[in-house]
Amino acid sequence: MNSFLFHDRMSALYDFSGFFSSGSNRSNRSTSNSQTSYKDMLANILNQSTQSQTSQTVSTGRSISYAESYAAAKSIYRSHNEDQIMAVQRTIQIGAGIQDNIDRDAMSMAEYKKYFMQKVRSLPMDYTHQDDTEIIKISEAGWEELKSNENYEAWVLGYLKQDFAYHNPFYGVGSIRGSYIVEEFGASVNDHRGQSEAKIDPVEAAKNASEAAERRRKKRKEMLELEEELLMQKKAAEHIKQIKAMNTLHSLNRFDDQQVESIGVVLTPTISATLVLSFDSV
Repeated sequence: MNSFLFHDRMSALYDFSGFFSSGSNRSNRSTSNSQTSYKDMLANILNQSTQSQTSQTVSTGRSISYAESYAAAKSIYRSHNEDQIMAVQRTIQIGAGIQDNIDRDAMSMAEYKKYFMQKVRSLPMDYTHQDDTEIIKISEAGWEELKSNENYEAWVLGYLKQDFAYHNPFYGVGSIRGSYIVEEFGASVNDHRGQSEAKIDPVEAAKNASEAAERRRKKRKEMLELEEELLMQKKAAEHIKQIKAMNTLHSLNRFDDQQVESIGVVLTPTISATLVLSFDSV
């Protein structure tokens, strides 16, 4: 199985035997650039950009009808799900629109691999993938199928075109700094496997974790203070309720000594005044 690293519009394509170990694509570029002068690096970039523009210019696309694309989808994808078959059909139509009119049979496998990698590299990429490290793995059976079956080549190109053009809404959110992506292609659509894992900035992640822990601590403190205040209010309400109940009980059942004396003080002058008025009237 061969795999090559694809990053952005200015990166080179690397052809490796076996699986390319995950790592920062920026470090890979810096290592290669350190071995060449700045002038040579600019010349290489300009040359690669010119080649990309040339490949895009000669690419006129392949015309394929709806019936042909549907039949092609059924031939390269084994499924009874009509929606999935139609999704493969749409991808074939997208890929056919960017295929080159070349004689694949006249190419050697090495020539075809070089052509295909350059074709993939010419596909536009959304800016939200600029920090991604994407590895494309193609089995030997997959290479044979790509070279011999233009419909399968159209599907792979259409799939990668949509994949590169996808706008990642989570780009730059929190500590996420791009993704590690691996796309594996075999001899049919059913053999395709894709997986990805977010790149996490450890410094930013630690900072975010610390801030989150501090927010949780403050929230918990506020909750404890609120619970304590509510408990005190509940106790005060119960105490007031008990006092009111006791006062009501005393007023209904009996008077204590102090209440009797106070009533006497109030009533005595009233009785005396009434007697005085009575005597005066006589």
